Amino acid sequence: MAGSARTLKIVLTGVLTLFMGPQFAAGALSARLASGRRAGGILLSALLVLVMYFAGGLQVSLMTAACAAALVTASATRMSLQSAAALAAGLGTIAAVAGLIEGTGLMAIQREELDSLLPDWAGEGLGPGGRDYVLDTAAYLSPGLGAVQTAAGSALAVAFFGMTGGFATIRREDMRLGLGPAWILIASLAGALVPSEIPVEVRAFAHNSLLFMAAPYFAVGAAVTGEAMRVLPGLLLPFTLLVVFATPLSVAAVTMTGVLDTWFDFRRRIRSKPGSDPK
Repeated sequence: MAGSARTLKIVLTGVLTLFMGPQFAAGALSARLASGRRAGGILLSALLVLVMYFAGGLQVSLMTAACAAALVTASATRMSLQSAAALAAGLGTIAAVAGLIEGTGLMAIQREELDSLLPDWAGEGLGPGGRDYVLDTAAYLSPGLGAVQTAAGSALAVAFFGMTGGFATIRREDMRLGLGPAWILIASLAGALVPSEIPVEVRAFAHNSLLFMAAPYFAVGAAVTGEAMRVLPGLLLPFTLLVVFATPLSVAAVTMTGVLDTWFDFRRRIRSKPGSDPK
């Protein structure tokens, strides 16, 4: 039974990784082929990157190679899962930007490319002009959305790589972002809220940076929330009700918790409470 559950978990993680983008699943597979350091495996890994180039173009192949390189490096240096995901996300973002020399793609989607994704009939429930507003907003925020997708896909690739034996030892640590990212988030928020007289490019950069930086802080906040519920199970019901009936508020609260954790280290405080069981 335990073996079947583990297999199902691996399959589901692989499917989710593929759903986030074939480059992430291919990157994990490429890393598994190359991690043995055998000539045949390295050759197959390189061939897979080449296949991704013909299947998806320059950006997809570069992101596949970046993901594989990050995973192989993380395995060789015995990084924690959190550090491996950060490395993969960073290299993946650089590769995605470099791949744009070929034209549009992830992080640079044009409005015209989105028309086929939301047919006219599907936008009827959005009201007058609703469909155009949704598509225009998606195109405007495509750099930030693409960066978030890259971070999520990279994290799933790390998990899938680890589940299939890619890491000799699996180390976990509390996810922390430090002061630097916190000030980037604050600066992005300021840029998004200042008067509209600032250049359009600056405002767009601020909006997309805010979207991207909110994602990792949401992950930190979720980790803090999970730790609080582990120590205080009574929080589960009210938090569940908050998520169900006030989803935007709950997302904002969790994200803000992640930001404040930079200064207050909530998990250390929670674990130091009398009667708690430090992990």
